[in-house]
This record gives sequence, C-alpha cells and structure tokens, in this order.
Amino acid sequence: MIPGLSVEIGREAVVVRWPLLLRVLSSAVVGGGLAEARAVINLHVAKDDPCVDPPGLIETFARRAAVHEPYVGLLTSAWTEHATVGEAAGFGFQAVAVATVGLSNRIAAGRSAARPWVPS
Repeated sequence: MIPGLSVEIGREAVVVRWPLLLRVLSSAVVGGGLAEARAVINLHVAKDDPCVDPPGLIETFARRAAVHEPYVGLLTSAWTEHATVGEAAGFGFQAVAVATVGLSNRIAAGRSAARPWVPS
C-alpha cells in the first residue's frame, strides 16, 4: 500500500484517505471535476433510492465517518463491502485502484433511466 494511504471497506461505503492535498479528476456528485481532496467516498445507496439529495447523503455520511473536507463523493448501488483493491508498482511509481462492480442496475446512481434497458 502507498505510505499514508488508507482504504476502508464496509457495507455503507468505501473510503480512501491520504494525508496530502491531491489534485483529483472525477465525475463525482460532490467535488466532481478537477478538484483538490484528501479523501474519496463511494457511498452505497439502494437500487430504488430516489437520491433526491445526493450531496446531503454524502455530507451526512462524511460527518458520521469523520471524513473531513475536502473530499470527493460518489454514489453506487454496488455492494461496497465487496470492493476489490489492486496495487501495482514500478519505474518509481505506485498505484492503487479500488473498484466496486454491480451489474444488475445498469444506470448511474441517482438518475432515472432515459429508456428501459434492452439487451442488444
């Protein structure tokens, strides 16, 4: 693991924290775009959750989990407790990837489908 980086995997969320302020690029609902952050929250929501206030959901979790700003917050309906961590190092670099995967709900969390999914 990269020194100072921590990955917390649980039923409610996956939280990745690091001590330095880093530049991050994401499609997150909180802190999305090009931003600076010390943590990433990937919060689990139920498949049928209407996600009326995604930033509010993430902020409430962040307070409860003591994740301090600035952070990036995402929503997923994938089971976060099954997240997988991959690591690689070489040529003077280290990388860590944390992935959650869900295949039963083919839509972005918090969005309505433009049309029903039909297999091609």
